[in-house]
Amino acid sequence: MHQAQSRQAVTDVQGRFLRPVSPGLGWYGIPNGPSWQGNSSLWSRWHAIGSTILSQAITRAYEAIQSGILSGRFRPGMRLVERDLAADLGISRTPVREALRQLEADGFVQHRPNAGVAVSLLTEQSMSDLGDLRAHLASMCGRLAARRLDADGRAAVAERCRAVHVYVGRHAAEDFVVTEAFRLVRDAHALLFDLCGNDWLASAFHRTTFGMVMQASYMDATADEWSAIAGYFRTLPEALASGDEALTASLMEAYFRGARHRLLRAHRRGVTVSGVPAERKGSR
Repeated sequence: MHQAQSRQAVTDVQGRFLRPVSPGLGWYGIPNGPSWQGNSSLWSRWHAIGSTILSQAITRAYEAIQSGILSGRFRPGMRLVERDLAADLGISRTPVREALRQLEADGFVQHRPNAGVAVSLLTEQSMSDLGDLRAHLASMCGRLAARRLDADGRAAVAERCRAVHVYVGRHAAEDFVVTEAFRLVRDAHALLFDLCGNDWLASAFHRTTFGMVMQASYMDATADEWSAIAGYFRTLPEALASGDEALTASLMEAYFRGARHRLLRAHRRGVTVSGVPAERKGSR
C-alpha cells in the first residue's frame, strides 16, 4: 500500500473502528497533530494498524455480501448500493467498494454502465456449466469421502441423510415445504464436502452453492423425482459405509446431474428465483 493510500486508510478507519485512548493522544496512543506524521516509526506503526483494520473490514464486507448472494437475500440482478451496504455493516464505503471489486473479479457481481453494481445474472448456459462443475465436484467428494471418512464422520453424514430421507419421503403431505427440503439437502451435502478431507474441494462447493438459484431446481420437482431424491439419501450412507469409492462417486455425480437437469427445466419454464412462492409444493 503506497503512503497516500495508507493515509486514506487511516482517515477511513479512524472514525469507524478506533477511539482516542486519552485527551491529547490520538488513536492507539499516537500523539495528535502534524508532528507525529514526521516520526517515521510512529507513522510505520499507524501504517500497519490502518492497513490491518482496512483489510479486516474488506474481508468482513466481502463475506457478508457473498453470504447474502449465496443465501438469496441479494437476488440475481439486484442492485447493490455501496451506501446502503456500508450502513448495514456499520463500516465506511471504502472497504465495501473494494469488496465489490473483489466480488466482481470472482463473478458474483457485475458492474453495469450508468447503473452501478448488481448481483450477477445466470444465463441458461452458465447454469448448465455450473451444474456440470458441481457434478464433477460431487464425484470427487464421493470418492474421497468413501476413502477418508472415519466412523464418526460417517455417522454424522448418515444422520443428515436420514433427516432428508424422512422429510422428503412425505413430499405428498399438505404441510411439505420445498424450502425446508432444500435446506436439509443442502446441509447434508455441505457436511459431506466439509468432512471429505479436501479443503479446496469443500471451498469450491460452497462458492458454487447459489442458494436461491439451486432452490429453483426443487420447486419444479415431480413426485417421481422426490421419490428418487429420498432414495438417494437412503442409499448414500450405505455406499459410504461400504467404502466403495466408485459407487459413492457415481451416486453423487448422478444426483447432481439430476439437479442440473431440474434446474435447466425450471429455468426454461420460468420457475426462477424471483416470483416463486416459497411455500409452493414440489409434487404434482
